[in-house]
Amino acid sequence: MREVLEPLGVAIAQVQISARGRVQEQGEKRFFVAGKNKFAVVAAADAPNIPSGTLVLIEAVVNDRSNPMELTVMTAKPLAQ
Repeated sequence: MREVLEPLGVAIAQVQISARGRVQEQGEKRFFVAGKNKFAVVAAADAPNIPSGTLVLIEAVVNDRSNPMELTVMTAKPLAQ
């Protein structure tokens, strides 16, 4: 999105997504995996606790300028597996 909009003078302040996936732990880091996409989970004081391996629907803010992209989760709803 940024590649298309920034040359037009349009700034993106924040990217927010809804995604279905699972949190995985690798060492001391947590990642949210949704299909082929993998995001580093950023710890936030008011973020919901998502148990590893649980299928959830999340709403999150994405930092797409980091590698891997980072998610700050705002809401998480467990889904039937």
